[in-house]
Amino acid sequence: MQDKRSSDEDTLPAPTCGGEGHPVHVHPRWPEHTLAASARIGAALGDVGRLRLLELLAGGPHCVSELAAESAETLPTTSQRLRVLLEAGLVTRVREGRHVRYRFADAHVAHIVEQLFLHGSEALPADAGPSPTEEPPR
Repeated sequence: MQDKRSSDEDTLPAPTCGGEGHPVHVHPRWPEHTLAASARIGAALGDVGRLRLLELLAGGPHCVSELAAESAETLPTTSQRLRVLLEAGLVTRVREGRHVRYRFADAHVAHIVEQLFLHGSEALPADAGPSPTEEPPR
C-alpha cells in the first residue's frame, strides 16, 4: 500500500519543550480526509455488537438474517449495525436474489479485524475490569 502522508516540506514546525537536549522530531502528516475516514473506522469498531458481526463475517459472506440469528439479535438491530459498518467502508453488500449478503470490503479489513482481536486477546491489566461480555462482579 502506498504511503500517502505529506512530505517533509508540508510538516508543521516542531514545538520546543524547554531545551531538554533531545533531537527535534519531524513527522510526516496524513491529510485531514484520511484522519476523518480513520476516525469513522475507529468509531465503527468501538461497539461490541458490530465487532461480533465482523467476527462472523471473518468466516465469509452472510445475509442479514444469518447474521441476526448467529448473533442472537433482531433484524433491525443487525441492519443498523451493518449500516454503520457499511458507512465506515468496512463491509460491502451484494444483492443475491431475495438476499443481501455482506462481506468484508477488502483484505485490509480482514487484516484490521484479525489484528484487533489478536491484540484484544492479550492479557489485560488487573484493574481493567470485566470484558464487555462478562458480568461485573457482585
